[in-house]
Amino acid sequence: MGKTLLRAALLSIFVCFQAVRPGWAQEAKGPATDVGFYIVAHQDDWQLFMGSHAYDDVQRPRGKAVFVCLTAGQAYEPGENYWRAREAGCRASVQSLADAKTPPTSTPVSSTVRINGHTIAMMRYKNTSAYFLRLPDGNLQGQGFDRCNFQSLKKLRSGEGSITDVEGINTYTSWGDLSRTLRMIIQQESSTGKVWINTPDSEDKYNPRDHSDHQMAGRLAASATANTESCMLMYVGYDVAFRKTNLSPPQAAKQASVFSIYCQGLTNGGQATAWDPGHLRFMGRQYYRTRHSSGSAAVVRVNAITQANTGVEEADDAPEAETSLKLEPNYPNPFDQASMIVYHLPQAGFVTMRIYDLRGNVIKVLVQKEETAGRHEVWLEVDQFPASGQYICQIQAGGQHREQRLQISR
Repeated sequence: MGKTLLRAALLSIFVCFQAVRPGWAQEAKGPATDVGFYIVAHQDDWQLFMGSHAYDDVQRPRGKAVFVCLTAGQAYEPGENYWRAREAGCRASVQSLADAKTPPTSTPVSSTVRINGHTIAMMRYKNTSAYFLRLPDGNLQGQGFDRCNFQSLKKLRSGEGSITDVEGINTYTSWGDLSRTLRMIIQQESSTGKVWINTPDSEDKYNPRDHSDHQMAGRLAASATANTESCMLMYVGYDVAFRKTNLSPPQAAKQASVFSIYCQGLTNGGQATAWDPGHLRFMGRQYYRTRHSSGSAAVVRVNAITQANTGVEEADDAPEAETSLKLEPNYPNPFDQASMIVYHLPQAGFVTMRIYDLRGNVIKVLVQKEETAGRHEVWLEVDQFPASGQYICQIQAGGQHREQRLQISR
């Protein structure tokens, strides 16, 4: 009887997923849109160090990707041509992601928006957005450059004055001012789905010898998302050049594709290409770690109004969250290397978590033991699965059970 019910449940889940699957790279029309934010220092950071994930996020059903570039990345170059070409390359690579699986629909909409008293350049296209704050590049150690009066994100964070963008339009008087601005961008772009923050790792222990702006981008992302419900993926920067290649050929192709589009934007703007040994040494590598924040003020966007609640996705769900077993969707999903699944136990008890194929056969027992109340994580590895395809993760605890779909892509 139990197995019959399980087979029926698996079949109904599979039919439901097939029926509601939207087209690739199209903005979701329903309220539950998962949003992947890429908060970086320079216009080529996400392509080089997060490119494979960014590609997948834009293609994900009911998903959206938002790119925030904090600095202009002007380096030593005089005038505006260099940093504008870098920005054009970034815009083109974002557009290429949205057009990877579907034909171009229109010209990207470029405009400015007023956020927290600052005027910020941005672009919208399909299920993507990109924001460009155009702050001064802070140089490798945060000492800044002469052409921008030696301003830097590192100095702003340490309280050494304000920072003004390279056009002289916006001045951020403090780290808190900049953090609030980023927080408002995240709130404005968030939906009622999951929020994923992709950003450089700010800890030397995990990300040694990195650019100061990279580290400051990671610190700013953490500050802007404090006390909010999110999952943060923190990436290694320059140090990946000294690590072994770990991307599969399809993943490496995605990374190379978005970076090549960026490079084309440089040459179209009359600048030298970045497709050179100094940058290509990062290809084929993507290292990161994950941190989940349950938060006390999870961002919820309802009817274009951003609100904060007590850490659950919908205020009406608060009573249930105290007594019900919760199984969160794994991320990333689909995945071709590893993914993390999170569950919450309302009380201590015996927990069983299994992976089933769509015929109801047990593929793997992930958990089978007594556990304490609260949040728990389980990492999923592709070698735990016999083949590509769809699977069901089921958890049982305290007389309750929950299921989530998994998609393996090799």
